[in-house]
Amino acid sequence: RSSSSANATSGLFAEPAASSPALPAAPIPPAASAAAPPQFTADQTEQIKPLVENDTVVTVTGTVGTAQLSGSGKTMMVKFDGSGRGDFQIIWKPRVFDDMAAAFGGDHGENIAGQRIRVTGELSSMFGTPQLNVTSAAQIEIVE
Repeated sequence: RSSSSANATSGLFAEPAASSPALPAAPIPPAASAAAPPQFTADQTEQIKPLVENDTVVTVTGTVGTAQLSGSGKTMMVKFDGSGRGDFQIIWKPRVFDDMAAAFGGDHGENIAGQRIRVTGELSSMFGTPQLNVTSAAQIEIVE
């Protein structure tokens, strides 16, 4: 009967065989990088207009001609050099006046006038004028 005790480690009560080492996990592919937004210059209003209806995020570069409060005092309106009525503009509302003033100077950020900037954000339209509503100073970069 000693043979049965010798066989106690085999059969039904046997210790599990050493398993083969686990295969390394398949590498996780890097996240798809978000495509860069379309790039425009501020004088490309006609190319920008068709993108308004899809609330497209764009980047626009240009030199600020004027930055002034609307007649109601509720909107900072920023126009670019050479722009006219209906041309692309950027705006910001009172909730970011302090942020813009700290970043660009003036009471509401109006000292941005004369600066060459790059702004990124979602397009919208006001009475047919394509515009970008800035909600943070971080959306605007001063460029050389």
